[in-house]
Amino acid sequence: WCYGDLTSDENEGFIPHGGLESLIVSGCTELKRLHCTGHGTHLTEITGIEDCANLEEFTGYYNEFEELDFSNNKKLTRLYLAGNKNLTSLNITQCPDLDYISLWNCQSLASVDFTHNSNLHELWITHLTAVDFSQIASLTKLSVGGPLSENGVDLSPLADLNHLGIWHFHSLDLSRNTHLTSLTAGTANCSTIDISALSELESFTLAGWSAIETLDISNNAKLSSF
Repeated sequence: WCYGDLTSDENEGFIPHGGLESLIVSGCTELKRLHCTGHGTHLTEITGIEDCANLEEFTGYYNEFEELDFSNNKKLTRLYLAGNKNLTSLNITQCPDLDYISLWNCQSLASVDFTHNSNLHELWITHLTAVDFSQIASLTKLSVGGPLSENGVDLSPLADLNHLGIWHFHSLDLSRNTHLTSLTAGTANCSTIDISALSELESFTLAGWSAIETLDISNNAKLSSF
């Protein structure tokens, strides 16, 4: 099932889902977008991706990658890797222009070095155990769950954050995130949440809050959806 080819005007390569386990892209120097995704894919490795110096977007949802090294893909701006349950190592230290990363449900990925990703604006994570958000203070959209939120996540460096989704947390301090316009708080293990500092908040969703008894939204005059 093929959507396109490597010689199209858009320089895109679409890999069909099925029994494909290994992909060789050596010599594909003009490739800008590579899509190999879908619940039927079984890719475990991509050989020669270091040759794809012009790669800007990589989509590899629901594969079986264990290690991915994008150190030679310095033009990469968008990275979609959700559902790669076997992924244990990801190198993005040489990708300064990364704008979007999805690592949702990457169950084996405990840490990622974001030191050199200061232009990152959107991040989806569930199983990382620690993130220094001061390294990626440029974030405007964040979805976080798993060990990071359960152990207490410090969002204070994210002054420009305007969209936040957070799940499975015990406590949450949003006093420094005053630019938030959208907040989804799900399956919390606490009985209250303080959103009094969020005067710009327009959309607020609570899910799985069986313990909550009182909620004060009197300071959220711009709230239009709750």
